[in-house]
Formats: sequence, C-alpha cells, structure tokens
Amino acid sequence: MASENVNVPAVKPTFKQKIFSFFGYNKEIIKEWAENSSIHGIPHAVAAKSTLATLIWIVIFIVCFIIFLVLFLKALFEYLSFPTIVTLESRNDEIDFPAVTFCHSSPYSVKKIQNSQYKSLANVIEAYKILNN
Repeated sequence: MASENVNVPAVKPTFKQKIFSFFGYNKEIIKEWAENSSIHGIPHAVAAKSTLATLIWIVIFIVCFIIFLVLFLKALFEYLSFPTIVTLESRNDEIDFPAVTFCHSSPYSVKKIQNSQYKSLANVIEAYKILNN
C-alpha cells in the first residue's frame, strides 16, 4: 500500500491545557517569585510544610484581598461622588457684655498699681484678692 497524505486536523489545545503548559514551563520562576515576594502571605503559603497550611495561607490571603477591594472601592466611589457638606449659620443675637472684666494673668505689676496715682484701681485689686483667697 502506498503512503497516502492524510490531512489530520490539528487539535487545538484547550484553555486548561494552555494554563497547565504555562505553569509547567514557568514553575520555577513562579516559585522563586512567590518565595521572595513582599506581598504578605504569599511566601508563607509557599514555605508551608503541609498542604493544609498552604491552603490556610491562600484562603487568608484571598479573604484579606477581597476585604481590601471592598474597602478600596467603597472609598473610591465615595470620593468620586464629590460629596460637599457645608453649613453656614449667621446669628446676629445681641450679647450682653459685662461692665467689668478681670483677667488674673494681667501684664501689669500689682505693686506698681498700688504705688501709683490710681488708688481706686488698687482698691479693686485688693478686693479681688480678698474674694479669691
């Protein structure tokens, strides 16, 4: 029998086969990246001694990443909504000011006031001292 050229259609690899092929060829590169990654949790998952520990680290990482995404998107949408809350209130109420005010941290020297011509002011200061003692 003579050899015949039979056209056999090439089988196109599936997506799953492509992924396994990619990770198969680059397994060492991915493992080295994961071991030296600064993303918290990834090096722990790679260095774990058991499969259960690896799964726990992966689950923790995924849960934390989902929480991050939720909080980030919430903050982003809040920012993009441009909320502005401004409340201005103007009041023109009349305020009763006291006739006399005393400031205990006066920059004036009590001795200078007592020895000055303002004897009535010295009497007020003496009365203030008596009331506060």
